[in-house]
Amino acid sequence: MANAFKIKNLGWWVVAGVVLILVMSINTIIVLVTDWFWFKEVALASVFVKTILTKVQCFLIAGAGAGLAVYLNLALAQRISQTPYVSASISLTQFAQTFAVIPLLRLIIPLAALFIAFIMGSWGSGLWELLLKFRNAVPFGSSDQLFGKDIGFYVFSLPFYRLLYYGIAAVVGLCLAGSLFIYIIRQQCGVDGRRISVSPGARAHLLTLLGLLVGSGYFYYQFKMFGMVLGGGHIVNGAGYADITCYIPVIKLMRYVSLAAAALIFCNIWMRTFKFAIAGIVFIIAGDVLGKGASQIVQKFIVAPNEVVKETPYIKWSIKNTRSAYGLEKIEARQFTPSGNLSNELLKKNDLTIKNIRLWD
Repeated sequence: MANAFKIKNLGWWVVAGVVLILVMSINTIIVLVTDWFWFKEVALASVFVKTILTKVQCFLIAGAGAGLAVYLNLALAQRISQTPYVSASISLTQFAQTFAVIPLLRLIIPLAALFIAFIMGSWGSGLWELLLKFRNAVPFGSSDQLFGKDIGFYVFSLPFYRLLYYGIAAVVGLCLAGSLFIYIIRQQCGVDGRRISVSPGARAHLLTLLGLLVGSGYFYYQFKMFGMVLGGGHIVNGAGYADITCYIPVIKLMRYVSLAAAALIFCNIWMRTFKFAIAGIVFIIAGDVLGKGASQIVQKFIVAPNEVVKETPYIKWSIKNTRSAYGLEKIEARQFTPSGNLSNELLKKNDLTIKNIRLWD
C-alpha cells in the first residue's frame, strides 16, 4: 500500500510539472499555432515544419553537447577531489563548509549540467537559419582579392563556423570555472601566501581545460582574419592598407602563438611551477596588444597623411565587388556634353527636376 501510495503521488507530481510547463509556455504555444495557420494558409506549411524541426535539432545538439561536457568535467572534478589533499584555507572553502555545499555536490552537478544544457540549447536554437544556410551553401563563382576564397564562404560558412567556435569556447570556459570551483571548496587548490597549491589531479584537469581554451585561439584569430574581408574600414568596407600590411600578418602569427602558449600550458601539467602557463598567456595578451598598436601607428603616421593614395587599391576592390554584387559590372559609360541652350520655358517645363537638384547635390 505504501509503495502504491508513493507511485500515485509521483504520478501527480509529474502531472503537476507538465501542467506548470504548459502554463509557462502558453505564449510560445499561441505564437506557434498562429504561425502554423498562417503558413498553412499560404501553402508554405513545409517551410514552417522545416523551421521548427531545425530549431529542435539545434536545441538538442547544442544542449546535449554542452550539458554532457559540463557534467563529465564536474563529475571528474568531484571524483579527483576524493583523493586526500589539503591546500591553503580560503574564504570560499569556509563558505562551502558553512552552508553545507560539499554534501550537495552530487545534486548540484547534474542540476548545473541541465541548466547549462538548457541555456546553450536555447542559444543553439537561435542558430537554425545559419545552420540551414551552411547546409545549403553554394559557391558564388567569384573569389575575394585578399584570401582567394569563394564569396559564398563568407555568406554561408564563416558566420556558422564563428558562432560554433564561440559556443564551444564558452562551454570549455564553463567547464574550467565549474571544475575550479569544486577544487577550491574541496581544498584541492588554494593560495598559501605567495604560493599556489594544487593537487596533481586538479592540476592536470585544470591545465588541460585551460590549454584547450588557449589553443582554440588559433580558430579565433583565423576567423578574425577572414572577418576583415567584411569588416568596416576607414574609407570603405573591408581591410585597408594598415590592416593588410600590418595587422593581418600579426593575426597570422598569433594563430601559432596560441598553439605555442597551449603547448606551454600542457607542459606545466608535469611541473610544480606555473611559470610556463603564465608566460603563454602573457605572450598572447602582449602579441594582441602590440599588433593592434602597430596597426594604429601605421594608420596614423603612414596612411592618414596620404590616405587616398594608400587606400586607392582597396577602394578599387570595394567598387568592383559592389558592382559585381548588384550586377552593375556591365554598365555602359557614355560621355555627355552639356549644350548650354537652356531657356526660361525649358526650366519651367522641368520644374520638378530643377527642385530636386538640391537633393542630388
